[in-house]
Amino acid sequence: MRVGRLTDAMLDASDPFVRSTFTDAEISAATESPNRRMYYAKVFSIKESVYKTLRINDERRADLERMLGRSLSFRDIRVDCSQDWPIASLSDDLAGILGVVSCDVSFSYDGDLVMSTAVTDFANPDPAD
Repeated sequence: MRVGRLTDAMLDASDPFVRSTFTDAEISAATESPNRRMYYAKVFSIKESVYKTLRINDERRADLERMLGRSLSFRDIRVDCSQDWPIASLSDDLAGILGVVSCDVSFSYDGDLVMSTAVTDFANPDPAD
């Protein structure tokens, strides 16, 4: 992700993109960060990497939303950057339905580019994968 893609308006905690994408804890951490733009880019990149490991297509998304009784959002993926390495997890209800045991993530950046990768462990992996 290019850090510059985040506009100044998107850095405001009241922005609809921020409110629908980041948890309250992530917004608070971004507010305290010396570089809010880089913080949001890093967390968004990690969320996107984790999401892709879940393999949620439109049909599966509809099934999950029906089981959860609510819409899915990137807020269901939580990222904690308070340690020396990022920690990613899913909301408890989503993790339970998907059988997610853990999400390991890594990120790196070079100038304006933030890259991340994720590996998600499932309790009962699909043998077709």
